[in-house]
Amino acid sequence: MTRDLSDTDVSRLLRLAGPRPAAPADVSDRVHDAVRAHWRAKLVTRRRRRWITGASLATAAALLSALVWVRQHPETPKLPATAAVVERVVGGGLRGEPGLLGVGSGVPTGAWLETSATGRAALRLPSGVSLRLDAGTRVQILSSTSAWLERGGVYVDSGEAAAAAPVQISTREGQVREVGTQFQVRAGNDSVQVRVREGLVILVGGGGRHEAPAGSRLDIAAGRVRRGETPSHGPEWFWVEQTAPEYTLEGQPLDAFLQWAARETGRHIRFRDEMSHRSTTSARLHGSTRGLTPSEALEAVLPASGLTARLEGDTLWIAVDAAR
Repeated sequence: MTRDLSDTDVSRLLRLAGPRPAAPADVSDRVHDAVRAHWRAKLVTRRRRRWITGASLATAAALLSALVWVRQHPETPKLPATAAVVERVVGGGLRGEPGLLGVGSGVPTGAWLETSATGRAALRLPSGVSLRLDAGTRVQILSSTSAWLERGGVYVDSGEAAAAAPVQISTREGQVREVGTQFQVRAGNDSVQVRVREGLVILVGGGGRHEAPAGSRLDIAAGRVRRGETPSHGPEWFWVEQTAPEYTLEGQPLDAFLQWAARETGRHIRFRDEMSHRSTTSARLHGSTRGLTPSEALEAVLPASGLTARLEGDTLWIAVDAAR
């Protein structure tokens, strides 16, 4: 039969056994070195874990900050705004960015456009203004209401759109600003010409501010401005007709067609009598004038509508054809 030893019994036995013999010195040193090496390894591991944890937390915090910044400051690529749309191309074509442009192509803000020696083009600005380029023209579209003319000729027909968004054409000799009008600007090697068909333009250049009403012409060279007169129809305006946007004839009233043709040709429409006038307000047109200039369209449409036309100066007199 056995019994459990108490703490007093264990102490008495240890005193009877006496002290244990000391371990040899070499064994003690090896154990000490092994324990110290193990302790150092543990210490290094702990430090490394703390460093990795800290670095991971710092990285996570940086990523979180970046994500929050991106959400608060979204950066989307800024594309240049469309300043105009190509409405018509004639002859040798229109070169822009990145290459040849066709009908319907958008023209971004800041784009350079160039026509060949046989090419012409018409652009439509967002406001509805028609901007046309003659052959051999190089121009930069600065915005939807302004352009820089380096060489060649441009024509502006603002109609009713000028009140909301007047157009400015800049040249080396000054800036031409419109006040609701039809005009053209031509830049040569050492001079600039402004011709006004309708309305009023303001030239800022040549040492001052110069107004040019309909039927006037300004020639600017070497900082000097000379005034003159110009017709509203003639050889200097023929190229404008060639770039006129095509008119949809089918189903249109005859008087609406005549108003369009008069504006495009620079002529004034008058009627010989009231009966001739009434005939244009009631008639509807059928067919197409595709490929014809406004002057050619007049020559085709009037006889087919039972009308005759006689040109006297800049006025086109219209009458009912008595022979029909």
